[in-house]
Amino acid sequence: MVDRYELMSPEDYESLPLDAEEAFAEADRICLNKMALLIDQNSSQDFDELIRTNYVSTMIGLANVCGLSSILAAEPDHYGYDTFQRFSIAVKKETARIRFKNRGRAKEKSVLLTDNAKVKIKHYIDRLRSSIKDSDFSDEKKKSLLISLSDFEEELNKPRFSYAVGFVILVTLTQAAGAMTTIFADGGTAITNILKIIGKDIETETHATLRLSPPTKALPPPIRQNNQTPARGVAEENPIRDNIDEEIPF
Repeated sequence: MVDRYELMSPEDYESLPLDAEEAFAEADRICLNKMALLIDQNSSQDFDELIRTNYVSTMIGLANVCGLSSILAAEPDHYGYDTFQRFSIAVKKETARIRFKNRGRAKEKSVLLTDNAKVKIKHYIDRLRSSIKDSDFSDEKKKSLLISLSDFEEELNKPRFSYAVGFVILVTLTQAAGAMTTIFADGGTAITNILKIIGKDIETETHATLRLSPPTKALPPPIRQNNQTPARGVAEENPIRDNIDEEIPF
């Protein structure tokens, strides 16, 4: 039976990066976003503790797979708020280390979207959000898709849009569109248009990078070895002869 308050859905696990440490950091981000939606001032203390326990269990399980000893060492022996805070700080330290270590990788699979592109994409995000709300999905499925859409919008608001992350989210939404009736047809069109806009800016940035790249340097002429025959018309060097010529006064 699937836990209705699970912080990581099967789709979330499928969307994680292949690199183990990056997957851990991304899973932490997903869990924290869902916790923020589940825990509020109206939720009970027992419910809050249940969600925090799910978070600790999830992150410990992932840390065990990734071999992150610092997280395993921070596993609390009981799940009070203070111990949760200490564990949460340990996870934050680890994710900060991972993000900093891999900071250069983000540029390799990212693009600087123009303001015009972002405005258009946000328009289609609003259409997607409306399509999801009007769909015949269950309330839990709608909530999961809306969270994915919020994650995509969060990525969109960053200085550089990571299409490695964004495209995975769009794939999840596209799969949902394929399982829907015609009421979600507008959502499928919105996803297609978003992909076209991003693809255009990726192509533009790639061309600009190639245009600004320095020209390839010409290779230096080959160095003639001592035993190599000189080319016709070129006098061969003779140290003895050259010294004699220098001593003749006329």
